[in-house]
Amino acid sequence: MPTSCAGRPRPESKVAEAFVVSLEAALDRAASAAPNPGRVVVHRLNRLEYVNSIHDLLALDIDATALLPADNGGVGFDNNADVLSVTPALMNRYLSAATKISRLAIGDPTIRPAIQVYRASEWGTQTTRANEDQPFGTHGGLAVRHAFPLDGEYRIKVRLQRNFFGGTIFGIDDEHEIEIRLDGGVVQRYKVGGKYKGADAGILIAIPEDEPNMQKLHAYHLDADQDFNFRISTTALAQELEL
Repeated sequence: MPTSCAGRPRPESKVAEAFVVSLEAALDRAASAAPNPGRVVVHRLNRLEYVNSIHDLLALDIDATALLPADNGGVGFDNNADVLSVTPALMNRYLSAATKISRLAIGDPTIRPAIQVYRASEWGTQTTRANEDQPFGTHGGLAVRHAFPLDGEYRIKVRLQRNFFGGTIFGIDDEHEIEIRLDGGVVQRYKVGGKYKGADAGILIAIPEDEPNMQKLHAYHLDADQDFNFRISTTALAQELEL
């Protein structure tokens, strides 16, 4: 309701019904006078519609941002037919995306090994449960939906978040347990942190050779996760990977 109507009484039900009837009659007369609304402009699916179509047709969850550019908006909408044109460059992107998606859907045993990197937000909290996909009682981490293209063995490597300066690992003064889950089942556990106590002077200065304990502490803060990699055997389907 307009702000000018605030505090004024609502119209009686008969008045409201009469208004609705008159409005419907006016719309019907306009439709009868011009029954042809005009030509529907042929346009492509926007990026979100494309992702949803792939999910409905092939049961695949794809990362559209990695495959297709963002859509231009028109009058505040990204599904406006007037702006959803197809340029030669965009056509190449769609063909490339279709090639990758079809290989995932069909399963091509000749495809080359590929590396997929998932990064936790640098601004996300690591002291509480990160999102609804994470189990209760967990702290931080991330959860992603990954499509395994073939039945086979896959290598997973975990690299912990680093400081901007010095490249040392965040928050390993105390011991923590890391769980890696696949569709809710634990596939690997690691413990990290709590091995050395004290501030890491190596972030700011070069540690003298006659300070072996400080050197060990700094080295641990640099590569405590160097052995956090393992292999799993799984089938070709999209699964929830949680860390």
